[in-house]
Amino acid sequence: LVAAAVPPRASEKERVRVLVEAGADAIVLNASQGDSAGQVEFLKWLKHEYPTVDVVCGNVVTPRQAKPLLDAGADGLRVGMGCSSLYSTKEVIAVGRPQGSAVYHVAKFAKEYGVPVIADGGIQHSGHVSMALALGASTVMCGALLAGTEEAPGDAFWHGGQRLKVYRGLGALELEGGKIAHGGVPCAVVDRGSASALVANITEGVRRDLRRLGCVNVAQLHEDMYSSAVRFHVRTAGCRGVAFAAPVA
Repeated sequence: LVAAAVPPRASEKERVRVLVEAGADAIVLNASQGDSAGQVEFLKWLKHEYPTVDVVCGNVVTPRQAKPLLDAGADGLRVGMGCSSLYSTKEVIAVGRPQGSAVYHVAKFAKEYGVPVIADGGIQHSGHVSMALALGASTVMCGALLAGTEEAPGDAFWHGGQRLKVYRGLGALELEGGKIAHGGVPCAVVDRGSASALVANITEGVRRDLRRLGCVNVAQLHEDMYSSAVRFHVRTAGCRGVAFAAPVA
């Protein structure tokens, strides 16, 4: 499957037409705040013109934000605001929500519509992927995690005996003169080798976690979570483990 990102603006309608004709399987509406009249109207237009093309909307972090998009026909939702490794919304603009809470509440609400959600932001290893799935997400977005792979775009260089790659992230915009717009900052990430090897390693880690929970697939994981067969214990802020909330079979 191949998806293409498009800003939800009227000026992008021609771009959508070209992408659909080129064979795009899905259109992702790219906006940091998905609960807007502009995105809802663009979604309605897109579903009317191309009813067979799936549309992923977002970003949202609450059921109230998700409802207008779901009512307008969204086929998927991106969940996350201010939780990316390079996106400093909560610190700079004081907007956002803890990712675990956002994924759980939005996924539970979207389940009533039969719409899957994507956990967008903060994924650093396979344990975070498993946590997102256990909270109701159907899949995840990986930016910094895959940015250091050979296949990812970005200039590579050596520093301190390590091979690094420049990563700006989806929320970072480098302006003229080297200045960075608020919301994201560029950095360098360690080279991770081949994406195929990294993805295989992450996938095996997720399989391991599901086996430990007694689940054969993500659908069963969700069913067990909503039926309380899988429960969570919350750790204190002083804990420095892999995650502050861990699923328990």
